[in-house]
Amino acid sequence: MEDIKALKEKIHKEEATNNKLLVKNLAFQATKNEITDLFKEFGSLKKVRLPKKMDGQHRGFAFVEFESMEEAALAKQALSSAHLYGRKLVI
Repeated sequence: MEDIKALKEKIHKEEATNNKLLVKNLAFQATKNEITDLFKEFGSLKKVRLPKKMDGQHRGFAFVEFESMEEAALAKQALSSAHLYGRKLVI
């Protein structure tokens, strides 16, 4: 993983467009707390949402909303090759 300071500089050069991220390919055993802990390292979170099926299990994706667009862009770049429970996250 690249240095966070270097990523911040790269983000300031490129414009961030949104403060919400769609995180796909989540393992079904991943919890909301685990997703929150993973993303809160990159900035303050407004909301983390895992849509659920009728049986109560989440659907394998999540929405992560940050306070700012820069924080979302930083998380997206830093976690673009991250794995959780052996599955590569698609952001």
